[in-house]
Amino acid sequence: MSEANYTYLDAPFTVRDKWTGAVLDSENGNSYYAGVKLKFSSQINLEKMRSAIIAVLSHVRILSSSMKIEDDKLVMCLPSESYIKERLLNELVLANGGTDQDFVTPNLSPFQNGLKLKYEWDGEEHCFFIGFWTFTCDGLSIDLIINAIIDCYEKGKFAILYDKNSLLNIEKRSKDPNFVIESEYFEKASLNNCFTSIKNDLDSRKSKTIIIDFEILEDELRGVARRLGVTDFTLIFSLFQISISEICELPTVITGVPFANRYSLTELNTVGPFANTIPVLTFYPEKTKFIDKIFITQEALLDSSQRQMLDYSKYLPKGHKKLYNQIFNSWNAKLENKTINLSDGNYLSVELIHNGTVRSELDITIGTSSSGNILGKFGFYCKNSEIVDFLIESIKQKFKILKEE
Repeated sequence: MSEANYTYLDAPFTVRDKWTGAVLDSENGNSYYAGVKLKFSSQINLEKMRSAIIAVLSHVRILSSSMKIEDDKLVMCLPSESYIKERLLNELVLANGGTDQDFVTPNLSPFQNGLKLKYEWDGEEHCFFIGFWTFTCDGLSIDLIINAIIDCYEKGKFAILYDKNSLLNIEKRSKDPNFVIESEYFEKASLNNCFTSIKNDLDSRKSKTIIIDFEILEDELRGVARRLGVTDFTLIFSLFQISISEICELPTVITGVPFANRYSLTELNTVGPFANTIPVLTFYPEKTKFIDKIFITQEALLDSSQRQMLDYSKYLPKGHKKLYNQIFNSWNAKLENKTINLSDGNYLSVELIHNGTVRSELDITIGTSSSGNILGKFGFYCKNSEIVDFLIESIKQKFKILKEE
């Protein structure tokens, strides 16, 4: 394809960080590759759905971008919509017996276009697999793509999902302290999708999720946080970090906290690599007092929060004199594991095919239960299940100590 059929963008930092990780990855970048499996009922209009999927994926050009280094800059090379459409039509892969995990280990260079599309009939459902580099797409993007596919199938059209200026603005924009996004995705005072890498065997990547009650009242959490002069977020995150440190018997814990990094309503409707993960590193020297560990965690959060592009002060508890950007909000695709009924009587179910990164997930939302307790959703890989009970009990006991002081 000629150079005239490409659009070139300087890669924003959200791409550069992950792309660099993919290049350095010992697994040839595979831990930065992921996929979505769309499963349709047997009576779906297969040709119509295939056309809808290809139309949307062709329009969202960033998924098909390749990378090159020019004048010491990382540049994204986005092919034209017509080229992507023709390629997908000609290269739609029929299943050849490979596993879902094989699909997300593509043996591609991070310099190469990562978009893949595969179809299979599993005996009960029509399945389309969409593969992509995670440095081109985040969780909200997946939801936007799926909803666009549904609109295209049902209505023959879909909303614009790609905005070049929004991608450029990730790098160029300045922070506006008075701007706060109103969105269902930003939940009040919540710690969402907090991932901690745990070294373990990769034999079993299938995750489990349980709902837990920490037996911590929202009012009690707020009271203890105010007494210590920290935010609710800082306190609950500290208990998590300290507990992980003790369970693993390691003084240093690195927790990657994803955040949305979308700065306008336009960006909330744009497919791209807006979200990225901030590493929060806490180091607790030997014989450090419990209360001092909380302040160590606070400093780590303050250091890390400088990379956020949004002002979340509106979502912090009232009464705090100092407002810090300590609410890290992000999400995986909210449509994961959902079944969606289509207008023609068929259905679509969504399954994310995660890459080989082993991690546990802690999702804590404050004040959502009728009892006023803090509820948590703890997701973990099967191999990690033995730490769950210890972690939950540790968080409960540590808060009890603080409450009684």
